[in-house]
Amino acid sequence: VDGDLNQALIHSLITWHDIDEIETGDIIGYLKTEADKQREQEATRQVLTKAPSLLSQHIQDTLEEYKQQKTAESRFVKALDKLDPVFYLYNDNGYKLFKLHKATKEQHCSIKEPYLKDFSYMYRFYKVVTEQLEQEGFFC
Repeated sequence: VDGDLNQALIHSLITWHDIDEIETGDIIGYLKTEADKQREQEATRQVLTKAPSLLSQHIQDTLEEYKQQKTAESRFVKALDKLDPVFYLYNDNGYKLFKLHKATKEQHCSIKEPYLKDFSYMYRFYKVVTEQLEQEGFFC
């Protein structure tokens, strides 16, 4: 990343970006339907109403920044969010999950590459692990 990143903003974005998953759980990106996206929006509203009033506006502002993807920090956190599953899918359970969902390499890459390509170290890690996943038959 060119320039310095605001570490406090990154921590806030990481903390709150998936707040809807408190209610919905995590849904694989390429399996997510419009109905799922609507449920996520409603879940975000539900969680925000339960949040302490002191935090509510901060969380809303943080979520908006993440959604807009205009800052280097929000793009960095989005890339981390897309890279995160690569760490924990490279094992026997991840293999089973790929097979259960009949996941293809194209599906896997379609929800990751657009966000990772601008972060050379993360992108390189992703490419190496994805090649290994392919060699070991994870993809359908």
